[in-house]
Amino acid sequence: MSEETKGTKKDAEAVVDLIIDSIAGALTKGEKVELRGFGSFQVTGKKERQGRNPRTGETLTIAARNRGGV
Repeated sequence: MSEETKGTKKDAEAVVDLIIDSIAGALTKGEKVELRGFGSFQVTGKKERQGRNPRTGETLTIAARNRGGV
């Protein structure tokens, strides 16, 4: 990237870091991020639910969590 823009590697790294931080910040706020021609990303919540240990058959509670999706 630095060669194509005639900039330094340090400048290119700073731009990439800024973009990634911006995407992460938007996802943290619950916003949907769309990168045209690449994909869209958003964080969705999964509710607490009941599950079963496949080895023992024991019923257990699976905690609520956030899940990233494309």
